[in-house]
Formats: sequence, structure tokens, C-alpha cells
Amino acid sequence: LKLGIISNMGFELHQIIAQLGLTELIDFGITSSEAGAAKPHPPIFQIALTKAAVSNTEAIHVGDDYEGDILGARGIGIHSVLINREGKIDVPSNCPVITSLEDIAPYVESYESAQILETRARNRD
Repeated sequence: LKLGIISNMGFELHQIIAQLGLTELIDFGITSSEAGAAKPHPPIFQIALTKAAVSNTEAIHVGDDYEGDILGARGIGIHSVLINREGKIDVPSNCPVITSLEDIAPYVESYESAQILETRARNRD
């Protein structure tokens, strides 16, 4: 697995990652300033896919903004999950939701299992 951060903030993202001691845990960060486009626009997501060296169908995007994160990621075929920490976001029924980043691990595992099964089925055809 690769872990990246996509943010609409400026170049300070990399400083914040370092200050929090997360540099060794984060594979990459991409800001809207670097991408020349903010979420929900495709270029920021496409650059993240390139940095992660994965296709859109191999990625999961977790975000806290339905329009910017969820619809932006879905717009280029990335599976997305809304993090609704305080339960204050109005969430459409077709949107997977977690309340903590701790909740993502089982979701990623089940998504990986589904991807493996789908790949096996395609290979049989």
C-alpha cells in the first residue's frame, strides 16, 4: 500500500507533514499549488495516481468534503470514502462513510479482497 495526501492547501503541506513526524509514513503529498488545480478538478487526482504509480481502479481516496473529495475522486474513477468525524455532513446513501481513519483498515482490506476476486474472474474469462 502507498499512502499519499492530496490537499487544496499551499506548499506548506510538506512542512506540516515533517513537523508532525509523518515523513516516513507518507509516500507523497500533492497540493493544489503544485498541481495547478484544486479538488474537485481531475489534475490533482491524476498527479496523485502518477505519484502512487497506480491506476484509478487501484486507489481509494478518503476525504472530508463530499463535493471536493468524493465527487472529485469519483469523477476520474477513484473509489472514495467520506470521513465524517462529527456526523455533521449530510451524506448521500451511495457514499461509504467512516468516522475515524482507524475505520479505514478493514475497508481497505475488503476492497483489496474484492479487487483480487474481480481480477481472478477477469483472468478466467
